[in-house]
Amino acid sequence: MSIDIYGQICYGVKFECEEFPWDKKEFNYDISKWWVYSVLKYSPPEGLAPYDIERQERIIYNTRPLPVSIVNYAGLDVGLYIIAVPSTVRKCAIDEPIRFNLEDLTYTDEEEYNLIRFVEEHITKDCPSPQWWASCYFVP
Repeated sequence: MSIDIYGQICYGVKFECEEFPWDKKEFNYDISKWWVYSVLKYSPPEGLAPYDIERQERIIYNTRPLPVSIVNYAGLDVGLYIIAVPSTVRKCAIDEPIRFNLEDLTYTDEEEYNLIRFVEEHITKDCPSPQWWASCYFVP
């Protein structure tokens, strides 16, 4: 039996075993479905085929994507997540290191504002200060 381990770096807010609004069966525990249906208020027309509904979901999501990335910093079925600025997320596999310059680890004021606003609107009113995080993720 093998274990895959991934290293990751990101700028965001760390949460431990938090109940997130997308952690519901109606969204299939999928943040993108929650985003499209709950936040963007998509409601598919009656009689639309499942394939067409999925296509519409992708179009809506691609038009107004999430302003954050979800980074799991433990492993499957463990509720340890960092809500991160998408442009700051860097990941690598155990046998595939990545090379980058520290100058590449940047974010804009707007990205940080969008992160804080997302956390305050959807998770907690008292958003902890975002920080840089290095973590690992394992898949048994």
